[in-house]
Amino acid sequence: MTPQITILPPNKAQIRFSIAPISSRLIAFVIDFAIISVLGIFLYSTFQSTITLVLLSTYTFTSESILNGQTIGKKALKIMVIKRNGAAPQIQDYFLRWSMRIIDYIVSVFSIGWAFMLYSPINQRLGDLYADTIVIELQKSDKNRLNQLHDLNKKSSEIELTIPNIEKLNYRDVLLAKQLLNHQTIYQNKTQDDLITQVSQKFAQILSIDINTDSRDFLSDIINQYIFKTRN
Repeated sequence: MTPQITILPPNKAQIRFSIAPISSRLIAFVIDFAIISVLGIFLYSTFQSTITLVLLSTYTFTSESILNGQTIGKKALKIMVIKRNGAAPQIQDYFLRWSMRIIDYIVSVFSIGWAFMLYSPINQRLGDLYADTIVIELQKSDKNRLNQLHDLNKKSSEIELTIPNIEKLNYRDVLLAKQLLNHQTIYQNKTQDDLITQVSQKFAQILSIDINTDSRDFLSDIINQYIFKTRN
């Protein structure tokens, strides 16, 4: 059975992905190796051997950085590198994965990399462990889910924490705030406005702070910052 991983993004909605089988990664590796071999013949006849060696040795790093976690082989097998939390890897993550190939594949003659994948529950080689990445299978709907997940992680990382002691609230408080804001958009009346004001004042009292914004904005900030704080 193909192993799976459940990712919990900032909106707390579980997203499940299938881990790429080792067989798919092996076939992708063979395809990429064939491409490197063909490129090597062409480049060696065009450039100096040193330039050719640099270009070929950085093929994986360059491809994954440009193609958002995929090489040509990975694209053919519909597999992709992502962070374990579902975020898109940064260039330093791709570099770390690539640099560990020296140990995973070259120095150990492939033994360390494949051994780590065989014994890892989510098929991580040494480079994946150091970069905190995984390789997943891309189903038809996964691309859209990944884009949404990357957006959520990006928004979460951009949140500025301005409310002190927010951990004094609990998840039920945040759910209440969310429900009030949702109801206010549907039932725009004085009763809803009064409820939002009362809850905002209660939260401010618990947090020992003053409300310097509109009550609705205050509750919205609490929701976003609470989720960010409890996720990090």
